[in-house]
Amino acid sequence: MLNNEINKALHYFRFFKHALSLEELHFYLGCKVDLQDLRLKLNELIRKEKVYSDAVWFALEKSHLDKKSKYLDLNKHRMRQARIIGSLI
Repeated sequence: MLNNEINKALHYFRFFKHALSLEELHFYLGCKVDLQDLRLKLNELIRKEKVYSDAVWFALEKSHLDKKSKYLDLNKHRMRQARIIGSLI
């Protein structure tokens, strides 16, 4: 179940090419989970190369990690857009 929720959250933000921090991912999960348990599950998914990470950010595509670092200010704007769109849905 946790794998599925992680995938759904990261998949949604894939559209925006937006990598998430651990705290952001925790916020957008569709289930309640301890941050430490989430971190353990993410480490497992990283080892299986189903999720990519640069120690701060998590994404389904490696290129989104580079963009997150390079375009942090632009991504803040996209995050605001995602929240607005998400609230409308």
